[in-house]
Amino acid sequence: MHNTTPTGHCVSDTRCRAYNPATRQPADTTSTPLCDACLTAAERDIRALVYDYVDLEQLQAPSLSQAIHMQPTGKAAPPMPLNGAAEALQAEIVHVAVTWETEVRAAANLTDPPTIRRGGPNIQRATTTLTAHLHTLARLPATAVYPTGPNDDPTDVTGWEAVHHLQHLHQRARGMLGRTYRTTHLPGTCSGCGIDELHRDDPRDEGDPCDVYCANCHATWPHDDYRQYVTNLVWPQRTGAAA
Repeated sequence: MHNTTPTGHCVSDTRCRAYNPATRQPADTTSTPLCDACLTAAERDIRALVYDYVDLEQLQAPSLSQAIHMQPTGKAAPPMPLNGAAEALQAEIVHVAVTWETEVRAAANLTDPPTIRRGGPNIQRATTTLTAHLHTLARLPATAVYPTGPNDDPTDVTGWEAVHHLQHLHQRARGMLGRTYRTTHLPGTCSGCGIDELHRDDPRDEGDPCDVYCANCHATWPHDDYRQYVTNLVWPQRTGAAA
């Protein structure tokens, strides 16, 4: 049985971006199954799928040196093999985004999108619609969809589960592209659990949020609050130790 209504706490549970380690509870929420902090993170991740799609395309293109090497004088170059995993992930990104764009458009009484066969324009349009109507998506009840592609069996999926799926696609793309280095391990210990696991995900676009979060208990803070923490606690302690 899928949870289709808010329960009072964010359904992300221990993965909630505003998880309270003191009470061991995810953030409170009343209007959607996902809290504001999780929706903010989801908006950033879904918007990044456009860049992921383009970057995955580059994994399938031969480099210039390969192209020159594969084309000896007077001979036709053999076809370059495609990166099957990258191509499959691209297809899943487009399928999932367009699937839930269609559901959101129906729920919000928006006009049907134009029929376009190319993946790039589809993912651009779908992510724009989804991020603009993210609360609508998160509140959608369980709907029978083909979760990852047209060959799947129809499965009931809620809107908030779709949000998590879209975020997971972004994470998979980052892993495939070798972009995990964009997460920075910061000095200091978490004020909630006391573990040295503070991180920040570098923003892809100017103006993106870059909150600091604990990878252990998932508590989050605005970067300005973390900077003040470093100024007040970390550096004086190091100065004293050096003296």
